[in-house]
This record gives sequence, C-alpha cells and structure tokens, in this order.
Amino acid sequence: MEFVEAACELALRRGRPDQAMQLSQQLDKLDPTSMGGPLTRAQVYLEQGQSVLAVEQMEEALKRNPRRLDLR
Repeated sequence: MEFVEAACELALRRGRPDQAMQLSQQLDKLDPTSMGGPLTRAQVYLEQGQSVLAVEQMEEALKRNPRRLDLR
C-alpha cells in the first residue's frame, strides 16, 4: 500500500491528475479505511478548482479517521 501512496504523490508532483485519481481508487481497494484515496482526490480537485468535490473528499477522509483534527 505504501508503494501506491508514493505513486499517488509522485503523479501529483508530475502534474498527472488522471494517474493520481486512478491510483487513489487502487488505494481504496487495498484499504477502504485508508485516508490516502480521499486525500489524493481532494488535492486533485483543489488543483482543478473543484472545491465542492474537494470538500466532499475531505469529509470522506474525516469519516475514515475522525481523530484527525487537522482535517476539520
């Protein structure tokens, strides 16, 4: 799973949002409780100016780990 998370981050850094989105879906399949998928999608949506979708993904990440106060 760490490999896929690193690949997501690399795709974002290289400006490949489509690849990052596909990898985020893989993260969800590997671990549905992980925050990595929703946080990656939120970042992609923010970079695309889609703030409503970004907020939805941040809320999903918070549902998966409600102790992360920095997401509130």
